[in-house]
Amino acid sequence: MSEKPEALRLADWCDTYNTVQHNKTADQLRRLHALNGELLQAMENIERSTHDAMTAALARAAITKAEGQA
Repeated sequence: MSEKPEALRLADWCDTYNTVQHNKTADQLRRLHALNGELLQAMENIERSTHDAMTAALARAAITKAEGQA
C-alpha cells in the first residue's frame, strides 16, 4: 500500500479546521493533484507515441520531475 500523496494529506489536514480559507485551500490542493495526474498521463502518452528522440527525452524529464525523482 502506497503512502497518501502530500497534496491530499495536506488537503485532509486543512479540512480539520473547517474555515472558508482552509476549505478553499483543500479544494485547490485536490484540484491541482488531479490536474497533475492528467498532465503526467499526457506526458507518458507523448513519450510513448513520439518518434522524435528529443521530444521523448523532454517528456521523460518532465515525468521524472513530476514523480519527484529529480
